[in-house]
Amino acid sequence: PIRKRVHGLQADKQNLEQTFAFGSFLLDICNALELDVFWGPLPVHIQLRTGQILVEYSMAGSRAWPHPLKDDAITRKAQDKQKKSRHAKHEADRTLQTRYLLANLRIEAELLVFIAQTGINLSQAHQLRVDQYSYTSSTDGYQVRSYKQRRNGPVLFEIHAEYREIFERYLSWRKALFPDDSDGLLFPLIRRTRHVSTPPT
Repeated sequence: PIRKRVHGLQADKQNLEQTFAFGSFLLDICNALELDVFWGPLPVHIQLRTGQILVEYSMAGSRAWPHPLKDDAITRKAQDKQKKSRHAKHEADRTLQTRYLLANLRIEAELLVFIAQTGINLSQAHQLRVDQYSYTSSTDGYQVRSYKQRRNGPVLFEIHAEYREIFERYLSWRKALFPDDSDGLLFPLIRRTRHVSTPPT
C-alpha cells in the first residue's frame, strides 16, 4: 500500500506539472497575439517560455499550392515565384478572411484558460455571450454578473482574482477584432465547415 501511494504521489505531481506547462503554453499564445502582431507580417513567431518558437503562417491553403511537375530549374524557379507572390498577396490582405486561423488560435487558447479558471464546461462556455460585466469580491476572487441586471442578477461565473486582468484584456481584443458583434458569442470561433452552434473539439 505504501509503494502504491508513492506511485500515486508521483503521478499527481507529474499531472500537475503537465497542467501548469499547458497553462503556460496557452498564456504565451494569448500574450503573443496582440493586435499589432495579429495584423503584422506573416508568419507570426510566438516565443514560448520554454525557449521554443511556434510559427504560424495563417494559410489554410498553403498545402494546396502546386508542386513542381518537372524536376528542372526553370519550373522550380517559376513555382517559387508564384508561391512568393501568393504569400505576399495573402500577407497584404490584413482582414479576418486571411487571419481567421490566427484569431481562432487565440480564441481557443482564451477559451481553455477561461474553462480552467471558472470550472464551466465546454458546451456552457461556448454558449456564453458578450456582456457588460460587474465584479463582486468573493473569498477566492470575483463573482461575475451582468452589469445590466446590477447586483440582483444571477452570478454568471466566478473567477480567481489574478484572472480578471487577463479576461478584461481578452474582452478588449475581442471588441477590436469584432467591433460590430457586441452581443455575440464570448468566444466566437470563425468556422467554414461547422455550424456556429457546435462547440469546438
